[in-house]
Amino acid sequence: MSYPIKKKKGVIITLFFIFLFSFLFIYVRPVKIITDKYEKVILLWAWTKGRVEFTNSVTGGKVKILFDLSDEFNHFRMDTDEKTENYYTSGTYDINNLLKKEKERELFYCSIVGIKVTLGSFSTEVKNSCITLEVLWPPKKIF
Repeated sequence: MSYPIKKKKGVIITLFFIFLFSFLFIYVRPVKIITDKYEKVILLWAWTKGRVEFTNSVTGGKVKILFDLSDEFNHFRMDTDEKTENYYTSGTYDINNLLKKEKERELFYCSIVGIKVTLGSFSTEVKNSCITLEVLWPPKKIF
């Protein structure tokens, strides 16, 4: 009589692991971070928000680039003052309309003065150096 109970328990455990694997397969975003000092991979979620903060060396304006990881790095938005935005766009277009359409697997930033990168609860700063961020999963689309 205990055989059907064991079989049912095995099915439930199998379904649980299938669900767990599917959840991780869909929603985990491993990101490789490379600086002059280290290289590491951190695990993030698809709903993680990121930002890059620096000071524009020409205008002196603070720049914050915001994005998410729903697929790759995407849904970009820039927060800065009007003078700095005009420096980047020559006043000819709305930079956020252009940025929100961008999707990137890799981000690369360099700064002499300093740049701060935040991905969820992970944060790092580089000065007089560069940083590379690369989404490792999901895999690159072939077509």
